[in-house]
Amino acid sequence: MTEIYENASRVIVWFGYATDASLAVSKLLDISTLLHAYEPDELLEKLLSDKTDPTETASWTALQRLFSRPWFLRVWIIQEVMVAQEVHIIYGDHYLSWKMVADVMQGFYNGPLEQLLSNSLEDSAIYSPQALATVSQMRQIRDDFRSLAGIRLDHLLASFIHSQATVDKDKVYALQGLTSFARENDSILPVKVEYSESTSIEDVLIETADFLVKRRQCSWILPLSGTGFSDRSPRLPSWVPQWKPDRMATALSRYIENGSQEDSHPDYRYKACGEGSHPSNYQFVLNREQKTLKVRGCFVTKIKMVGPCFPTIDHSSVWEYAREVKHWYDDSISFVHAEVHDPYLDGQGITEAFWRTLVGDREMLQPRPATLSVGEVFRVLTDLSKLDWNLFGNPHSASKGVSYGDFSQFFDIAEGMNDEQIKMISGLLSSLQDLGGPHLRATRFFKDVVACANGRRWCVTKSGHMGFVPPRSMPDDLICLIYGTQTPYVLRQNFSQGSNDLKRTYTLIGECYMHGMMDGEALQGQIEESFFTLT
Repeated sequence: MTEIYENASRVIVWFGYATDASLAVSKLLDISTLLHAYEPDELLEKLLSDKTDPTETASWTALQRLFSRPWFLRVWIIQEVMVAQEVHIIYGDHYLSWKMVADVMQGFYNGPLEQLLSNSLEDSAIYSPQALATVSQMRQIRDDFRSLAGIRLDHLLASFIHSQATVDKDKVYALQGLTSFARENDSILPVKVEYSESTSIEDVLIETADFLVKRRQCSWILPLSGTGFSDRSPRLPSWVPQWKPDRMATALSRYIENGSQEDSHPDYRYKACGEGSHPSNYQFVLNREQKTLKVRGCFVTKIKMVGPCFPTIDHSSVWEYAREVKHWYDDSISFVHAEVHDPYLDGQGITEAFWRTLVGDREMLQPRPATLSVGEVFRVLTDLSKLDWNLFGNPHSASKGVSYGDFSQFFDIAEGMNDEQIKMISGLLSSLQDLGGPHLRATRFFKDVVACANGRRWCVTKSGHMGFVPPRSMPDDLICLIYGTQTPYVLRQNFSQGSNDLKRTYTLIGECYMHGMMDGEALQGQIEESFFTLT
């Protein structure tokens, strides 16, 4: 199929009909023109004004529906766009260039303009932000396909991890033909295509992992693996990733996702293995027959106690979810003050160490460590959490459709409060305003917390470190460094009758954040280097 699309003079994508297609296309063309005329901040201000015009509501809704077409999330469409000479889109009666549509979607992706989409409908479920991410990746990798940089299978699997397929095997099959390996080896594919029942999805995933290890495309192997997060097939070794979106959402490691992309945020990444926190320092030994992976690293400490787990994000009710987060926060405070020494191991006061742990001691795509302004936001939000929440009315009231990690609707609700309620929170909101705006700073803080704590629980180690570990971690699990990786990992020793040290094996539980261990500090003392055999 890759050759067919590559040799075609033109590929036409059919989006189907929609009653509001003309409105969507009109708004799309308007924004395309404005993108070339305004700086991002100026454009945001202009479009915010445009969106508040009641006559424009239908157009924004139509644009949202266009960006949420199921087509964007289908894994098989990726090769259509990436290898074709020209791509055009038909939507209703309109004929559009792929480049124009993709450029507009890129303008919204991961920037201030995205809030215009996430808040423009009462029902945010209509809008799927993953479409923007998919298109952004396709734009970049489409260029790589024709460049000398080439495309690696691990980059493709990570970049399009949110793409969907009716048959799970197609998450691999649909992408591997685009790899440099397939193009350089007369279309020999990394993984044999086999749809028969005799080849299970586990077989395909193991063969994929085998290929990636042998080709030293290992960046995402361990960050996306482990038994500590979600149910896994008992036939799948703990070190083999399933390439599921929820695992990417909880990954702490960050890698360049395609060959030609510049490393524009090197100081954002963790360096638990010091300057050796790079894939070139991996020491992996694969045993295909036993389905094991031997990795070189060192033991650091053991988990002493596990604590409360961060609540699952609930998009249906901002109030119910906010209450859950508040309960989690209260339990976290109690846990940390009871189990962690003050001052902390690195000399920080317990309060500073606590908020730095909450956000993983980093701000999104900013050089580490987190700035003191994050601590100021934490202080204000802590004061806000101490208010009597009964003042906020019925938790089942109409505050629905809260965007992922976006508390802006929480502040909008304050507009409908009485004088007594407003008086209690006005000072706190003013404090946030001084820190850069209540929506912006509070939302950024919460997103930074989610990036570190989501899907993890608190823990304290026997060495006195605190941090976040996979939810299924247990006391006496090992905290280890695996050379070449960015973060510490939780391992669990497998015990079997008659086992000895030479045959000792481990289950990979998953990545973790350990405050005071993310920049090579653990390598400064006496360490026990070893090979860990992962099963």
